[in-house]
Amino acid sequence: MFIDNRLQKLELVEDNPKLQEKLRDIILQKSNRTFLWAALVIEELKNLGTYEEEREVLQFLDEMPSGLSKLYDRMIFQIEQMKSKLDRDRCFRILSTMATTYRPLTLTALPPLADLKGNLAKPETLRKLIQMCGSFLTIQDQTIYFIHQSAKDYLVQRGNHVIHRDIYSRSVEALKSQGGLRANIYALTYPGAKIEEISPPHPDPLEHIQYCCVYWLQHFCDSVEAEKAFESREIIENVYTFLQQHLLHWFEALSLLKSLQAGK
Repeated sequence: MFIDNRLQKLELVEDNPKLQEKLRDIILQKSNRTFLWAALVIEELKNLGTYEEEREVLQFLDEMPSGLSKLYDRMIFQIEQMKSKLDRDRCFRILSTMATTYRPLTLTALPPLADLKGNLAKPETLRKLIQMCGSFLTIQDQTIYFIHQSAKDYLVQRGNHVIHRDIYSRSVEALKSQGGLRANIYALTYPGAKIEEISPPHPDPLEHIQYCCVYWLQHFCDSVEAEKAFESREIIENVYTFLQQHLLHWFEALSLLKSLQAGK
């Protein structure tokens, strides 16, 4: 049984079979046979760390709300209660970015979109930050996913009307940066080579800005629709300046990424 297997592997109670049974019974009762609720609660138990008496663990579980939406509310509340305002803001930037992007992000694609720089952009630091985001996110093969579609839906419903604008703005800044777009970014000896004959170099200079290349325009369009961003002269001028400087570089990158349709 899933719950039994997960509890047996839970370091907190792995040497206490009787407590495992008590926890299993409570989880079965409160989950209403919802697999995801049970999985999320067991993940939350990992954060408990230690306990002096069994009643501490049982009380912790008893305080877990029934229903996914209320459980997500609790996870958000825990982030809001973080002592470090900086970590709290970083977690919310990560969650809002993940909820607004059009596909899962790799560990290298997330930092420029969520405004995570310096040490924060290192994979080991990103993993810690994602772990601090409750159980909303999981990492598989260097790619970040929501634990379930319901988690993403929950965050979207909370409202992210300015996130499209932020992601568009950060994407353009990443593309304009020193490590961003430039002519002949793959250093091809023959610019007329067929796309099928081109392999990305190692390291790939487009890896960390791939999402920015393909989706910045869509985020811009969504921000226009959501916020009437076309009324802002500054935003229009920013796009105009970017296209003046990097239009051909952008088209080149889209071609190399086999995503030229994104520029239509």
